[in-house]
Amino acid sequence: MAKKILISEKDVRRAWQKNEPLEIPQNFLLTPLAKDAIKELKVEICVKNPNEEKAQTKTTPNFQTKSFAKVTTPPSVHEISINWGKIAIGSDHGGFAMKEFIKNLLTKSGYEVLDFGTNSSTEAVDYPDFAESVALSVARKESSAGIMIDSVGVASAMVCNKVKGIRAAVCNDIFTANSSREHNNANVLTLGGKIIGEALASEIVKLWLSTDFTAGRHQKRVNKIHSIEAKY
Repeated sequence: MAKKILISEKDVRRAWQKNEPLEIPQNFLLTPLAKDAIKELKVEICVKNPNEEKAQTKTTPNFQTKSFAKVTTPPSVHEISINWGKIAIGSDHGGFAMKEFIKNLLTKSGYEVLDFGTNSSTEAVDYPDFAESVALSVARKESSAGIMIDSVGVASAMVCNKVKGIRAAVCNDIFTANSSREHNNANVLTLGGKIIGEALASEIVKLWLSTDFTAGRHQKRVNKIHSIEAKY
C-alpha cells in the first residue's frame, strides 16, 4: 500500500493565500481541520491522476464526487457514519486536563460519554485503575469505544490490552490514529496528555472516530490477534 500524503489546514490556507488550486495526490489523508478550511475558503481542489498528464480540477470540495471515489476521506466528527454509541473515557492525574477537554469535545458533538475518572490533576493516582475501568466498559459492551489518557499514553495501552477483546492503540499522531482504526480495528484510543496539545488531540480523536475498519486482508490479521489472545 502506498504511503498516504498528509494534507493539513496549513496546506489549504497556503494555497488560498496564493490564489492557487490545492494539488492533492490520490493517496492522501486529509485532516478534519483541512477539510473545514477547504469548505470555509472555497479552495479549488486539483486531484492528481497518475494515469493522466494533467490533473483534473474540481471547483467544489465535495468529497462524495467521483474524483474522490478511490480515496479514504475522513468526515468531520459531526458527520461520522459509524454508530459508536457510548464512549468510555478515563485518565490519571497526568491526563486529567486533556480528558476534560476531550469529554467536552465529545459531548458537544452529541456523544454520550461515560467518565471513569480521575477527577483531579493534583491528587496522584494510579493509571492502571482507570485504564482497566475504561477497557472493561468496552469489553462488556457497556460502551462501544474507549479513550484513556495518561502522561504519555503507552502505559494505559499496556493495561487496556490485558483485558480480553481489547485492541488499544496509543496514538499521538494522526497517521497512527488512522492506521489503528483502518487496519487494526482498535476499540480503545490512548493518548499522552503531556505529549500533545489540545489542537492535535482534537484532530486525532475526530479522525479516530471517523475512520472505519477496512477489513479485507486486515481481518485475517485481527483474527490472529484474537487467536493468540485465546491461547494464554
